Amino acid sequence: MPLSAAAPAWAFDSLAGLFVIPGGLQGGWPSFAMLALFLIGLVSLFWRDTRSGPVCTLWVGGWVWMFAISLALTLAASSLQKYPFGGRMGLFALPGLLICAGEGLETLRVAATRTAPRESAAFTAKLHLGTAAALLLAWQQDAAVLWEVLHAAPPPSSIDDPDWRQLWTEADRALYRAESTLPSDWLARAEAAAAAKRVPGFSPLAALHPRNLAPFFVFILAAHVLVPHLRAEDPIAGAYRRGDFATAERGWSAAVEKNPADPIARHNLSLALAQQDRWDLALAHATAALVQDPASTPNRWQFALAADKAGFIPAPLAAFPHPGPLAELAQLASPGAWQRWLLAAAWAAAFAVGLALYGSYRRPSRLRTVIVLMLLSASGLVAAGSLLARHEYGQTADARAVLVWRGSVLRSIPTEADTTQKTTTLAAGSVAVVDQTFLTWVRLSFDNGQTGWVRRDDVIGLWR
Repeated sequence: MPLSAAAPAWAFDSLAGLFVIPGGLQGGWPSFAMLALFLIGLVSLFWRDTRSGPVCTLWVGGWVWMFAISLALTLAASSLQKYPFGGRMGLFALPGLLICAGEGLETLRVAATRTAPRESAAFTAKLHLGTAAALLLAWQQDAAVLWEVLHAAPPPSSIDDPDWRQLWTEADRALYRAESTLPSDWLARAEAAAAAKRVPGFSPLAALHPRNLAPFFVFILAAHVLVPHLRAEDPIAGAYRRGDFATAERGWSAAVEKNPADPIARHNLSLALAQQDRWDLALAHATAALVQDPASTPNRWQFALAADKAGFIPAPLAAFPHPGPLAELAQLASPGAWQRWLLAAAWAAAFAVGLALYGSYRRPSRLRTVIVLMLLSASGLVAAGSLLARHEYGQTADARAVLVWRGSVLRSIPTEADTTQKTTTLAAGSVAVVDQTFLTWVRLSFDNGQTGWVRRDDVIGLWR
């Protein structure tokens, strides 16, 4: 969203574009016609009674305000370049847009046929009194529409005109008082009142009344006033957008040091490192972001790109850039989430076993048996899937897991002074767990049972 005088035009053009993608309409006048219906419907929902002011019931007004606020927040996020407004990302707004457009179409239809209630009220008043009760009820319904009375059972006082109020009172008396009839001149007075009633016309330009446009102007003004202050609250992202990647790296490194299990900070730090062509370290943090939030598409994309640029990939995650069925399953959730699913499956199985034991002391029940079998089957499937998915992560699922981000030497003791000790070349991309620390050294334990010491600076923790 441009923060300039073009912002209102951009907002209206983007709203019209939602009717094209994902709405499915053709571009051009159909989308702008739908936008016009949307604006008329939104105004109609905000202002249902133009004579006495806004009439917003709890459910209508509350829904309209929630929808308007959600659009406002989305546009504000778009101005911060945090959320692309349009295309598939605007799918959430499509139901509300269509509801408002439908309300706008109904408003135009009612406006076009607004003379019908007057004619109906006059015609009903002329009908034969043999079916007086049904005819009087129909007359009251038409009169309520004519006077735009929103009550389910309107009292006479809800009508402003004294002649119509008197007619309504006499109709109520004839309907609900025993042995009461209409005055002999009631039909003539009803016909005269209906003929004298002026029905105001409707103009689509009424939607442009300052009272109706006020919410849009207030929103645009608030966006122009508040957005610059909101943008100033994120100096790290601002430095990245300005191309100051070293400053962005320092900021996100501090965020990772404060909270190593933050996948967003890990992903952003990987991006800042990648912009400086430090792909080996970028891959280390991209790996951490991936195992912490594997369902995130940006995390998957950054991991695959960094692995390609760095020239190596962590062995446990080698299948993730081009996943098979098990890798696809594993990427639906993090290792911690799969552990929680496994725990839930264990509780479900325990409940099923308890229910079966309870049933053994009660009369046989087919429903109880079905529930036990379903719980055991579901918990078994969930447990098996959780175990397989977590196994795909290998040692990266361990809270102590680290990634060797640059080539190093694995030593038998934590010192470089002893030249007689046994050493082994350690390739970049190796994954291990830390089981001991000593000063600036950490001892790594690998899947094959091998252990050794490396400098702490040569490894990046995936979780802490």
